[in-house]
Amino acid sequence: ISVPEIMEKTIRQLNAEFGCRIFNISLGDPNLIYSGGKAGAWAGTLDELAKDLDVLIIVSTGNQKGLSTLGEDVLKQYPSYLLEPSSRLLDPATAANVLTIGSLAHTNGVTEDDADYVGVIPVCSTDHPSPFTRSGPGIRGMIKPDLVDYGGTSVWDGPTTSLVGGGAKASAGVWTFHHDPVNRLFRARSGTSFATPVVAHKAAILLEQFPNAPANFLRSILALSADIPSSASEMLSKYGPQASAMLCGNGVANIDHATTSDDSRVVFFANDEIGLDRFAVYEVPIPRLFQTTNGTREIKVSLAFDPPVRRTRADYLGVTMGWRLIRGSSEQDVFDKFRIWEKSEGEPPEFPARNECKASPGSQLREKGTLQCATFTAKTNMSAYGDKYFLAVWCRRRWAPSSVTSQRFS
Repeated sequence: ISVPEIMEKTIRQLNAEFGCRIFNISLGDPNLIYSGGKAGAWAGTLDELAKDLDVLIIVSTGNQKGLSTLGEDVLKQYPSYLLEPSSRLLDPATAANVLTIGSLAHTNGVTEDDADYVGVIPVCSTDHPSPFTRSGPGIRGMIKPDLVDYGGTSVWDGPTTSLVGGGAKASAGVWTFHHDPVNRLFRARSGTSFATPVVAHKAAILLEQFPNAPANFLRSILALSADIPSSASEMLSKYGPQASAMLCGNGVANIDHATTSDDSRVVFFANDEIGLDRFAVYEVPIPRLFQTTNGTREIKVSLAFDPPVRRTRADYLGVTMGWRLIRGSSEQDVFDKFRIWEKSEGEPPEFPARNECKASPGSQLREKGTLQCATFTAKTNMSAYGDKYFLAVWCRRRWAPSSVTSQRFS
């Protein structure tokens, strides 16, 4: 019996007998580094389970195993080696309908005691990608990982000429349970396997707040609440416009932001279903204060959906979706443009540049995946665009069979 078969049987049984809805999988196949092309059997199985059972599956990117071959050069080559093909995701982290989690360093891993040893050198700083994490893109070039959290770091130990993590040097690791709790309850470790359950815990808190929420809602809101640490974005910017997304995804989820609104941050959400080759339009109220206040303001949109998948097809997703945020346009104009699109299909309708809120990351990159989160930023007076924006969401049939007539989303 194969690992995907064991995984499917286990998840189905836990869901049926105990109602489990969140599954942490800190596992990966070190022999299956994603190099493009079709999805692996394990990833395909998890995607089908996530859709069929409406469960949230959270998977680690996997760890680097060959860093020792770099020797002391790891200090010079970090973080560029994280973006090389050998550092791509391990199966099943490429799965489209799951949350894939990478790791950030919670510290540089060096203590005051290390001052006496000039050869003990940190590889990275706090909030930077962990030296052992892995990078995207995923299937179809989609943004992966989806999120990151703190899983420890590694330091170069000159006296032993080796790269050490939390297992050998506690200050480089995060605290976790020991495998032999009778003799010792906790120990320090480093790895994406320890960042992943932190996200599972955040998802569990969110599910407690919204007990009937679909898995798409959990994915969408966690991404909406997340931000990439500014120091990581700044450090990675020199490696290309997509480097931050391919190592940090949407960033670190903030559970307080995921579960609440406050005086200066309002969250709207909808759990909905849409017909294939159809569109929906949501009205977004824009308060006067938001229109005219000096300084930076943001509108962030997150869309999650769980399409049918098929490993044997080059186009892995049977259904695709996308969104646009429109301003300075009438409701009638938005509907008219999309009604024409419904008849002709093809690419979604284009709006004049002044009417489309340009969000980052752009539509070409974000629409490759099933979790699409982007931010529109404004710094000037926006009152000329009125007090109502429109969020247009559309759905396109790719190869989904005729029996599939609609797609659920959040």
